[in-house]
Amino acid sequence: TTHPYGFGWHVDERGDRLVVWHGGGLPGFASQFLRFVDDGVTVIALANGDDSDIASIANRVALFYLPK
Repeated sequence: TTHPYGFGWHVDERGDRLVVWHGGGLPGFASQFLRFVDDGVTVIALANGDDSDIASIANRVALFYLPK
């Protein structure tokens, strides 16, 4: 399908990379899952606090591991 969202998963491009991701949380918790499909890199970030910028944290971790 060409729709960028389904069953809770988002399909985006970050630069020239295909990324499948899902984020969420409950009061007191936050989570982010990133899968850079072509690079074989997955980042899962969990936080015991809903006020953290967990998406930004996960993206910064991914940049550390993605090929330049």
